[in-house]
Amino acid sequence: MLADPALHLSADEDHAALYAACEPGTALCTIVGIEGSFSRRVGAQLAIRADGSTVGSLSDGCLEAQLATDVSALHSPEVVRYGRGSPKIDFRLPCGGGLDILLDPAPDRNAIRAAVDALEQRDPASLVLPATSPLARRTYIPRLQLNVLGEGQELA
Repeated sequence: MLADPALHLSADEDHAALYAACEPGTALCTIVGIEGSFSRRVGAQLAIRADGSTVGSLSDGCLEAQLATDVSALHSPEVVRYGRGSPKIDFRLPCGGGLDILLDPAPDRNAIRAAVDALEQRDPASLVLPATSPLARRTYIPRLQLNVLGEGQELA
């Protein structure tokens, strides 16, 4: 049985966010709690560059601009609630749920580079999250890699 393609897309976005977070001035946002149903899982990540552009996706666009605004005002990591149960009365999620997101304006670049190096060597990796997070560690597995040999229609 084949795995859900959305899981692979999600992993690719998370890897892209991790790679982008190696850049100085880039913040890293991680979903650390979900209340209700939501399209992403705990541990999903998004990188926000200094210019406000994003790499990855946490909410298909409904939350990214708010995260960029909020993380730019922080000097240390903080878990912020969005949607249901949030004190941000002017911002609601279309799904009606609630998200706890770790906003880290200056993640540990050495730890991120070590995780990226491990992934490039095709080894599993992990990133210890700041103590403010209820999720202590984010783990990563290398992207699926296929080596296909042969010829003919079956190979296509």
